[in-house]
Amino acid sequence: MTYRDKQWQFEIDLPSDWRQAGFFHRLKNKGAPEFFSPQNASIKFAIGPITPVPDYREHMENLKRIAGQHGHTVLAADGIEVGGRQHATMTVAIPLPSGHALRCKHYALIFDGIEYFVSASLAAGDSEIDSIIKTFRKP
Repeated sequence: MTYRDKQWQFEIDLPSDWRQAGFFHRLKNKGAPEFFSPQNASIKFAIGPITPVPDYREHMENLKRIAGQHGHTVLAADGIEVGGRQHATMTVAIPLPSGHALRCKHYALIFDGIEYFVSASLAAGDSEIDSIIKTFRKP
């Protein structure tokens, strides 16, 4: 299934069993698409301009600093190639009130001065989410 975002002009391919957030949720969070798998994995976008545009290594350091400020434990920081460019990624553990931690991976995709920041819960595993994110493209 190909999702096409008219507002931000991008496409991403999702497995056929994934679904988009419901109508009212989409209406409330216009411009921030969300998708869910049957195994409770999720992909959520936060999109907006970024200036100046950092290189991916610099951006990775910025993301690690911000994660620490929010009390998240950085488990890994790396990069991913999407659209012929390297982009920063970071896997974090987010503490929950229950004492457990939610494991998420963040992808900071930057194209033409716009950051497509993706947060993914890892119920499905890193490789499935990475495969989805690698299909991101600007038509």
